[in-house]
Amino acid sequence: MEAQLELTKQRNDQNREHKKEILNLTRQQRLDQQKMQEKYDDKIQHIIKQDQEFSQSQETKHDKERD
Repeated sequence: MEAQLELTKQRNDQNREHKKEILNLTRQQRLDQQKMQEKYDDKIQHIIKQDQEFSQSQETKHDKERD
């Protein structure tokens, strides 16, 4: 009976540790995903800015051609 209780306690401890590991992994995955999303957003903003600058330069070019 005592051996069974000890075995159950060990299993519970292992399960608890395993759960902690899983939670840490999930937390890390969320952080990684957030970093990737921020990088992606930064790239999108950069592309939008480049596009706006290009559009403005084209407008300026057309304005000069008209003059």
